Amino acid sequence: MSRATRGAPLFVQALGLVIVSLIAAQLIAIAVIFNLPTQPPEIYRASELAHALKTGRETATRDGRPVIVRHRDRIRGGQPDNRRRVQVKTAIGRAIGVDPSRIELWAPNGPKFFVRSLNRAPVPGEVRGPPAVSPDGRAPPPLLEGQRPESAREEPMWFGPLQLAVRQPDGHWVVAEPKPNLFLDSWQQRILLILALSVLAVSPLAWLFARRLAGPITAFAQAAERLGRDPRATPLALSGSAEVIAASTAFNMMQERLRRYVEDRTAMIGAIAHDLRTPLTRLKFRIEAVPDDIKAKLAGDIDQMEAMIAATLAFVRDTSRPA
Repeated sequence: MSRATRGAPLFVQALGLVIVSLIAAQLIAIAVIFNLPTQPPEIYRASELAHALKTGRETATRDGRPVIVRHRDRIRGGQPDNRRRVQVKTAIGRAIGVDPSRIELWAPNGPKFFVRSLNRAPVPGEVRGPPAVSPDGRAPPPLLEGQRPESAREEPMWFGPLQLAVRQPDGHWVVAEPKPNLFLDSWQQRILLILALSVLAVSPLAWLFARRLAGPITAFAQAAERLGRDPRATPLALSGSAEVIAASTAFNMMQERLRRYVEDRTAMIGAIAHDLRTPLTRLKFRIEAVPDDIKAKLAGDIDQMEAMIAATLAFVRDTSRPA
């Protein structure tokens, strides 16, 4: 019998494959995140949105996609107003000459406030927010004697998707929003890259596991087919997982029992056939004294029995001879 090559249980192998796959996917994701350059966020300033609404044309932005203007019957649900949003709507309404109550703003990320500069004249079309305040929310300190006033202003800006809509007298809306991207965004491309690299990394492991699992099962099926033709076929090699080794061991024991059973029955039949020749020989001598008409019939029957015994002994010799 072949020497056993013991392996881990199938449950442990499958669990190990899952754990290794998860670790490989996480390592690939970390490598992609830390090695690819940081993608700057899309920033949209209030002045860019106001310019698009005022002109009705596509407006290029400094740090984001172009802003386009569309006419729609309905818009996204507005977000609840707070002090900052009211100030932004008021500033935008003042820039485009529209009542702030007709303006709706949907922006999950923002508004943030960006300090444009100090002591300068406003740029045409610029939307200014409220004066800068200290981090704790208090008003700036009073000016000292001889100090020049500083007009530090903050411009509202947003990150990512947004919609700035103005309601028209007929109930329709004029909406300024980033131009849709025809291709996948950078973060979507990175996710697809991570998935593709994870599949490439895990596929060889999955292939090896499938081969390791299917190999012993295929050998098991071939051994079962050989057993139907020849009980003395070579026993199965004991390799694979613990479950496959246990099944192969049981199969080899069954094959050995069948081989012994066939050999014992064959030997018994040969012994019986060989022992029958002695009484047949005695019958040949005894029929010499019977009448001739009966003697011929008895001799024919004895010859048929000897032919059957000879065929049985030839079968026993053939079965015990290697193929």
